[in-house]
Amino acid sequence: MSGVSFDLYVWHEPDSITVGDAETKLERHHDGEPAVFAADPAVGRCFDALVERFPLEGDDSAWSVPPARSETLLELFCVSHRGPEIADVLRDLAAEHGVVCYVVFPRRLQPDGPGFAPRFTMTSAALRKVYDPDADEVRRQVTRVGRGNEFTILERADGRFAQVGYGDFVSVPPGTYALEYREGDDQHQAKTTDVAMAVRFLQEFLAGDETWKRRHLWRRLEL
Repeated sequence: MSGVSFDLYVWHEPDSITVGDAETKLERHHDGEPAVFAADPAVGRCFDALVERFPLEGDDSAWSVPPARSETLLELFCVSHRGPEIADVLRDLAAEHGVVCYVVFPRRLQPDGPGFAPRFTMTSAALRKVYDPDADEVRRQVTRVGRGNEFTILERADGRFAQVGYGDFVSVPPGTYALEYREGDDQHQAKTTDVAMAVRFLQEFLAGDETWKRRHLWRRLEL
């Protein structure tokens, strides 16, 4: 359904899972394995709240395929331009009903269900949080850093983080990006005017590749 629909799945998890776990369970389900997902009334309640906000029928229906009510697994196929809107609503419904919502592209678990355990969290000054971003999402986030959105931070589950800041917000000249990372109690900064270098810095941090430490001239910040 690529290019036609924006696909999401909703179910209940009693324990923490990762994006990889979610994908494996969906593959098993699509291969016909029974009882991959356990029934829970919260899934049905989430469906009811969702279709109250986005009716199944109508001239401006958000659904490329009208979804069926279930207490086991909701398979939601949205019209592509309405998908992000529905995903935002499901983000809140996941918190309210205690369910997991998996967005097929860009491979994201909504954060508020009990089965979500992000390895990375990406936070910006003016954008929504992103959980477990891929390299393309990191690029999109960093290229939007600037006036009105002065920083983006990529934090690992163990508390280590790297960030890109812009201009006066991080006390660097206009048009300059401050690259920063923290290890233990020490925070370090480098500067670049090349947004591609800022993107590469966070992409490598995401991948666990520390080449960026040798590429830039770092100074320790006095905090």
